[in-house]
Amino acid sequence: TGKIRRAIIESISLKVNESIQKQTAQIMEENEKAKTAYESEKSEENINAALKTNYDLIYQVMNGTIELTEEQMTGIIDTGIREFADLGYENANTNVIAKKAGVSVGYLFKTYGDKQGFFVACLEKSLLALSEAISACDTAGKTPGEKARALIRTTIDFSRAHDDYIRMYYEITAMRDGKLSKEMADRIEGLSAEAYRAVIEKGQQEGLIRTDIPATKAAFLFDNIMMMLQFAFAGDYYKERYRVYTGLEPDDPAGDEILIDEVMAFLRGALGVGGLH
Repeated sequence: TGKIRRAIIESISLKVNESIQKQTAQIMEENEKAKTAYESEKSEENINAALKTNYDLIYQVMNGTIELTEEQMTGIIDTGIREFADLGYENANTNVIAKKAGVSVGYLFKTYGDKQGFFVACLEKSLLALSEAISACDTAGKTPGEKARALIRTTIDFSRAHDDYIRMYYEITAMRDGKLSKEMADRIEGLSAEAYRAVIEKGQQEGLIRTDIPATKAAFLFDNIMMMLQFAFAGDYYKERYRVYTGLEPDDPAGDEILIDEVMAFLRGALGVGGLH
């Protein structure tokens, strides 16, 4: 019986996820005590205590009751982003994601509710990162043209550096859940729509932007350009599309200034303004 229990203890220890070994180091300590007790033919009390400790800790891991560090939580989300970006929402497997992230699938469901809840958390991180990058873009005191140029530069740099984040954006348009797609569109597009409208409306009031196109429609058209610029530097299809249309390499920053100059020239013609310089 002692040998069987000893084998069970060692077997259970192997099941404890590597990513939380630091948090469950007491397992090893208790196991050693149990082994020592067995080999010394002492009472089986310590063996039973160690066995219970293993069961308790594994239960916590499987049910998501162990608190992970912020670094571990970030790692889980980043793993999810890569899987969703590479395979799409429908094909991504939460069991695979959990294994790669170093947690149990039970932890994912305990924390995020279900696959959709986890996907939304991954999407929110991607969008937050882009929002923070745009917010950090210095446009204070600049003309509408200078603001547009700064936004274009930020968009290109971000998309190239965070390919996975941008590809997460694709997934919203491909999702079968129409309700979720609408909710995400309202949250995502609502912020940029208002920001672009306000800038264009101000430019119209100052005589820098043509007024025969409503600010709301001009904002929509401008956002279409910005969205396609995001896609142009993320994902094989859109990168190849960029090569076909421009003759430039999406992974080579040497062509960025050429592209930005040409986009600005297009916007000046489209919006008929003297302020987009």
